[in-house]
Amino acid sequence: MAQSSTSNSEEQALAAVAHASAIAVFLGPLIPALIWVIQRKKSPYVAFHALQAMGYQMLSIWLLATVLPVAFILFPFVLVFMSGGGRELSNPEAAANIIVLGTWGILLGAFGLYAGIALAAALYCLVRRDFQYPFIGAKLGRLVGYSPAQPTPLTEEGEDRFLAAIAHSTAIITLWGILFPALVWASEKERSPFLRFQALQAAIFQAIGTLAYFIGTGLYMLLVFGMMAVLMIGGRAATPEATIPAAALIALPVLCLAFVGLLLGPLYFILASWAALRILRGRDYRYPVLGNFLARRQEASSPGRAGSAPGSRAT
Repeated sequence: MAQSSTSNSEEQALAAVAHASAIAVFLGPLIPALIWVIQRKKSPYVAFHALQAMGYQMLSIWLLATVLPVAFILFPFVLVFMSGGGRELSNPEAAANIIVLGTWGILLGAFGLYAGIALAAALYCLVRRDFQYPFIGAKLGRLVGYSPAQPTPLTEEGEDRFLAAIAHSTAIITLWGILFPALVWASEKERSPFLRFQALQAAIFQAIGTLAYFIGTGLYMLLVFGMMAVLMIGGRAATPEATIPAAALIALPVLCLAFVGLLLGPLYFILASWAALRILRGRDYRYPVLGNFLARRQEASSPGRAGSAPGSRAT
């Protein structure tokens, strides 16, 4: 890690807070975003570390969201294999305890590794050492033109592209992930047409996804409770001939909703991750239907810029 001789105590403290905010888990990206908004014109050092913290937290959340479910699915099979095909798991209570302890071990181990790296970054900043996350720091430094030895104002285009990618990636955070693109849009909409378009697009996309999730979940629960009520009433009335067809009629839309959710849920996250990756690679991205609709609205509201498509800097 390189020595940082150009940062003062206040800058080091702010950079440390940006990294340490990872322990807030899902709220973490908002804290370094606020620090970036306040410090981007004042301190390239703080701005860079705030951007690093955002990238590390979102990459970790995406990895945890994809790796942990696989680990939980494979854990029982690994347990059976290690126990010699299940011969040593003849005691159901012992097997249940091992599974519970193993599950907690996976969760606490993953969180400990995630938080430990972030707290190490915070400590490095506090002791006047420059820190770069593996796989993230060096690439981000090249993107925004940051040099630890001689911090200069960061490249705006690189900053905007990175922030736009993070704005799309917060779709993995249900409900309050939308606060990040909303903050970026509100703070940077006058400065960067590109960032204004991408942040607004990400915020509306996530708002639609969140609304669909709550409506679908509410309707699903209502139908399930309705089916249970029909079965209970029919059981008391002892008329299964009338109860079973009614329950089956309710069960059909329940199955349809579950099927639609299984299709649209992964598609929602795939689109968000693809948007983030394309933007990081220097390309433009518009969500199907939504992107073109917002582009037309932005062009109509900014007739002086009709010659350039909103939201795009490179194709």
